[in-house]
Amino acid sequence: MEERDNTPMLDLNVSLDETMLDNGLDCIPHCDAEKIDEHILYDNGDLVETSKDMTTDYIPKVGMLFESEDELYHFYNYYARRTGFSIRKGHFKRSSDGEIRKRVIYCSKEGFKQRHKRGTPQKERPVLRTGCMALIQVIAKDGMFAVTKFVEDHNHELVLAEEAHLLRSQKGILPQQARYRESLHSGGCGPTKAFSILSKEHDGPKNLNFTLTDCKNHFQKRRREIYKEGDAQVALNYF
Repeated sequence: MEERDNTPMLDLNVSLDETMLDNGLDCIPHCDAEKIDEHILYDNGDLVETSKDMTTDYIPKVGMLFESEDELYHFYNYYARRTGFSIRKGHFKRSSDGEIRKRVIYCSKEGFKQRHKRGTPQKERPVLRTGCMALIQVIAKDGMFAVTKFVEDHNHELVLAEEAHLLRSQKGILPQQARYRESLHSGGCGPTKAFSILSKEHDGPKNLNFTLTDCKNHFQKRRREIYKEGDAQVALNYF
């Protein structure tokens, strides 16, 4: 949900002291921002891997600085994976020049599902939202995004480590994995074989961010893209 902010600066009703922000980001402790860059690798904005297990370096703290929203999202998503929950982007504010000035990222179980006001009884579905208050909030100033609020506690059970890779915010085939998978296909491997090879190279399917079904769907999507480009014969040969 977007909120338009026409004032020069945000309403800083957050846990970071206003004086720290007014005096510039140099007053904010840089915490572990440099350590984050040392251990989390990116490829075109996508989290690729980390060079060590979760430590206190990867626990969000008020005052942490990020160069972009994407860097913040990938960091918090990595923390979420190691902790056992999924995330989603929440509300944000823009300044009068259209730039993002404030962003909140929630636990995916934030809030409650709204009931439809209909006369016909609706099919019961699993309760996915529990009103969880866990979140991270940043404000922008001087070209950086500073963490101004971090709520760590959840009001629901967290997912086991071996299942965390299947959480919604974690799923997806990374660009370099897609390229490698397509090179395997060029060598005669179908989606099942390609998935098997990728699983072995990552010490098991639990370490992949996608399932065999996701892999097959990716093949189908790529085939449709080739058809759309007008090369039907190449698309037929793709499988």
